[in-house]
Amino acid sequence: MSIDYLQSYEHMGKVEISCISGCECAATTVDALRPDLKESVPKETNRIKISQDKACTVMLRVLDESSSGSEHKFKIDKLTVSVYMSS
Repeated sequence: MSIDYLQSYEHMGKVEISCISGCECAATTVDALRPDLKESVPKETNRIKISQDKACTVMLRVLDESSSGSEHKFKIDKLTVSVYMSS
């Protein structure tokens, strides 16, 4: 699975990605704040490996903690799920 999300130099927060039912994956935290940027830019995360199953529930939870202080904005542009066949 991969997620395209907005990164910006201000107003952005963090999201935790985890598998909660029917599959397994390592919980991952993504921080959309990039103070080194001068503008907002789209960004694709690294792929998140999820075990294959007929049904899988993945949760994206905006965290209370934030690198930008009290702001928690997290904008998802695209979520992509791909199946990889082993050879």
